[in-house]
Amino acid sequence: MPIETIESHSLLPDLIRRGGVVIDCGANLGAFSRVMVERFGCRVLAVEASPDVCARIPRLPGLTTVNVAVCGVDGPVKLAVDEDITRTTIAQRAGDGRPVIEVPGRSLLALLEEAGVSGDMEVLKLDIEGAELGVLDSLPDELFGRIGQLTIEFHDFLGYHTTAEVEQRVARILRLGFRELFWSRRRNTADVLLVNNCRLGALRHAIEQRVFRLARALGRLPRRIGAWSRPNA
Repeated sequence: MPIETIESHSLLPDLIRRGGVVIDCGANLGAFSRVMVERFGCRVLAVEASPDVCARIPRLPGLTTVNVAVCGVDGPVKLAVDEDITRTTIAQRAGDGRPVIEVPGRSLLALLEEAGVSGDMEVLKLDIEGAELGVLDSLPDELFGRIGQLTIEFHDFLGYHTTAEVEQRVARILRLGFRELFWSRRRNTADVLLVNNCRLGALRHAIEQRVFRLARALGRLPRRIGAWSRPNA
């Protein structure tokens, strides 16, 4: 089964073990978490920084919600609240006009310990509006060996960090025993998928990259040709 996009995050669904643990950092209203519970039977820790948004995550068996901001260190953090709930961030730019509230901040290591997660994680999702670099930097090398798939939305496109800084973090994870999967000719930093070598062998990786990716590209051609052939408005 090829790459699938689930709530804007790419995954290899057939590698997700039923009943496993998923960590959803930046859960928002819980759409990704809900799919992990209902479709894959996973136990999910859904972490959302905004108190109002966290309170709106559906309560489901197997889904635990935590209202904290995931960051590189433990301690209170300032949260800049946006009208677009997908753009609420840890306050990094003073004076941008958004209201600011204080919320608890937790490192991912502390969160996992507090939740009793000591074994493997099927999926670690990071969609935390610019805080992802600090979280990745805070993790020891050995923790990555416990992660099956890592799906990350980096935020260099919003200026929270540079593309070069993203590339440095991805390079580290690849050195630690992961393979990256592309669905286009180059990396889309807003949707990075990294899969543990223990789950994704070299042959499957090659098939995904050389067969399925080409098939997806060919499937998009009719739409592109149609767009090119339409007269300008």
